[in-house]
Amino acid sequence: MNYTRKSLFSAEEMLERFRQEADKMLSGMGEEKELNLSKKEIKELLHQIQVQHIELEMQNDELKISKEKVENQQIKFAGLFNLAPVGYLILDKNGIITEVNNTACYLLDVLKRNLLSRCFRSFINPDEAQLFYTFLRTLFQSETQQNCQLTLITPKGKGLYVQIEGIAGQNPILRENECYITIVDITERRLAELTLKDTKERLEIALEASDAGTWQIDLKTEQISLDEFSCEIYGLSNCNSIQAIDTFIKMIHPEDRRNASKRFGEAISHKQDLDVEYRIIKPDKSIAYISARGHVIENESAAICFVGILLDITERKRLETEALRLKEEHQKTIMTTVFRTQENERKRISEALHDSVSQLLYGIKLKLQDYKRCNKDENIYEELNSLIEQAVEETRDISFELAPSILSDFGLPIALEEMAKRLNTEKLKISTKVSGLKDRLDLNKEINIFRIVQELVNNVIKHANATELKIALTIKATNLNISVSDNGDGFDSLHALNASGSGLHSIKNRLDLFNGTMSIQSTKAAGTVVHITFKDVAS
Repeated sequence: MNYTRKSLFSAEEMLERFRQEADKMLSGMGEEKELNLSKKEIKELLHQIQVQHIELEMQNDELKISKEKVENQQIKFAGLFNLAPVGYLILDKNGIITEVNNTACYLLDVLKRNLLSRCFRSFINPDEAQLFYTFLRTLFQSETQQNCQLTLITPKGKGLYVQIEGIAGQNPILRENECYITIVDITERRLAELTLKDTKERLEIALEASDAGTWQIDLKTEQISLDEFSCEIYGLSNCNSIQAIDTFIKMIHPEDRRNASKRFGEAISHKQDLDVEYRIIKPDKSIAYISARGHVIENESAAICFVGILLDITERKRLETEALRLKEEHQKTIMTTVFRTQENERKRISEALHDSVSQLLYGIKLKLQDYKRCNKDENIYEELNSLIEQAVEETRDISFELAPSILSDFGLPIALEEMAKRLNTEKLKISTKVSGLKDRLDLNKEINIFRIVQELVNNVIKHANATELKIALTIKATNLNISVSDNGDGFDSLHALNASGSGLHSIKNRLDLFNGTMSIQSTKAAGTVVHITFKDVAS
């Protein structure tokens, strides 16, 4: 059964109303017209009136229930409207407040009775009045939802940043246009945005001053983003050419790629700070040194991205390399001076032994020969002569050890042969082989090479218990290769390389002086082979 919505009346009131309307209808028919109804018709008419009476009572009950439901909905809507966490306002076409909820009153810091019939524009920052006017006009013209951000100023001078959203409609009672808007306080968010903007500007200034670029890796998509300065560092004209992390890694120099990729992976997976240096190959094939630093940024649930900075440290590396080169050259100069001083001192002592002691001993030997011709005791003569011969020989050996004049006079191959000849014994056979050396080397180089071989030979004599020692010297292109091998006891070659004895230390210094390298292969009871290479020594 369908019921129409009307004002609620009691059954009696309804019957009285129908009776009055019926009287009017009957009176319109004229007084002369009389109703002639039978008892049966009167009875049926009465029955219909009773049925209608019951229907009206039922309808009245339904209307009471509907009224209660409407009142309950009104109460719920009023509660929802007033207790909502956002501000609600209803404005007429002129921007006058016709309705407002409690949250809006709290935000504007004004009592509700003082807000009603007040122009909402009075709360807007004057500098943004035109923005609100445009918003309101667009709202009524388009009849679609609109939004904007405004600055409100309360009567007490407090400023609020708010997000306003609204939609226009028509008042069903007054049949006039009005708009329904919400106000959301975004002051904290806005201040955070301003702080972030200020921080970003400061960071950009700092990065610009430090010649640093920024990069970011999205951990979900594994896509990397570079800013313009990072692209310049990588020599790229378009940052879009690097989006995948694999492309970024491929630009790293092959020798550094594995370590850099490992460091990036560990920093991301373990949420550690990244600090790595590597070389890159730019599109123009030039090499640049890069320093990458970064860390993981995460929210409450998980890590979301990896951000950092890129620094071009090519110039710094060049300066470091240059400083290291100058330091090495300085050390080489010092060692060269020390070795030259040692050699000069040895030469002076050698010449003193040769020119004074040897000559003196030789003079004594001549006198003893005169003594023999005088028929003196033969045994005494032989003993004295043997001692003097031994003294002369040892003096020559000492002189050769200190500064072999044969090295400066005849060169390295002859000096090595002379050393082997002097050190040969029945227990130790020493042989030398020189090939490819047609021209003499720089005397300073020859002296240092001779001292290195001399030190290795002395080590064999002292420690190896060898019966055979071979010295080989070969020139290939501009490199000089030296091999000193024996069949002695052997030793732990790794321990020998890390040893700090004065003899080995002297060899290492001489090797560093002329860019030399040394390797030792030794097996216990099977002998030792020492390989030495000087690069560009013959250039």
